[in-house]
Amino acid sequence: MPDGDESDQTVARKEFTASPHMSVTNFFTAHGLDLLAQMVAAGGRNGSAIAAEAAALTANIRKQMWNGTAFCDGICSEVGGNSRVMSNMFSLAFGLVPPANVDSVWGGVTAWGLSQMGDYGAFWYQMAVASGYYAPHYDTPDDGTAIVTALTKCDYYSWCSGLAQDNLTMTRESWHAGTYSHGWGSSGIVGVSWGVLGVHNTAPGWAQFIVMPKLGPLQFAVGQVPNLRGFVTVNATAGWGVEVGVPCGAAATLCTPRSAADGARPLATADFALLLDGEEVAAVERAGHLCLEKPVGCGAGGAPRQLRAQRR
Repeated sequence: MPDGDESDQTVARKEFTASPHMSVTNFFTAHGLDLLAQMVAAGGRNGSAIAAEAAALTANIRKQMWNGTAFCDGICSEVGGNSRVMSNMFSLAFGLVPPANVDSVWGGVTAWGLSQMGDYGAFWYQMAVASGYYAPHYDTPDDGTAIVTALTKCDYYSWCSGLAQDNLTMTRESWHAGTYSHGWGSSGIVGVSWGVLGVHNTAPGWAQFIVMPKLGPLQFAVGQVPNLRGFVTVNATAGWGVEVGVPCGAAATLCTPRSAADGARPLATADFALLLDGEEVAAVERAGHLCLEKPVGCGAGGAPRQLRAQRR
């Protein structure tokens, strides 16, 4: 991110507004301090001073950078109220956007799309769109089309172009330029595991997680996500059915998949029964999905769990 005396492609492309007080840098600091305080406390030490510093900075960010619907690119008065894709992307990824505003901020990010940013930007774009990792899981209002489009498009800013033009097995720093020495060179995994399969860790050590598949235009998606307790296997199909292998010793909140075939109307408990392994169970409506009211563990003998919605 450029400071107030610099200019770069991010500014020239109107992805961000330079100023002395930059939103993204402050987001990293506030959320990083919060995570550090949690780590110190989990280690049995007193993290209250770090937690207080994180809370104070977060409060000041909200006071001076929030414009009522989204975060500005810096102190709102310094950047002319500009709230561009980088601020929206990182504020979503760090869980700073109030739940009531997630849908509109998410819509602004996906309207820009995965365009005119390098593979590092692609890493954060996918996290923002898919509700990934660095913040508590937040519901996104989509059927998966945005993340599938990002993963499969074939313009310059895409994995497809790297495969076709550069014979890549991992992406470079800026798609077709830069080094191969960055962890985000394999960031397409983010879009698949979090965005399409919808697997999100929600507790330390994968004691709990959620599976909320979003297939977009796909008819099905099959994959497995490794973790400390084993593999989470997901076999999701358009038409509200999913099979999930839950590692024994973990608890999973399972949700029916969404896809572009569903249409605009979300699933509702008044119209659909939720069946777990063939038996109706209590369900909650969540961002167009039907989800288990209570998390479940592995099936008998470690068997996968079967979840589907059925019209009443």
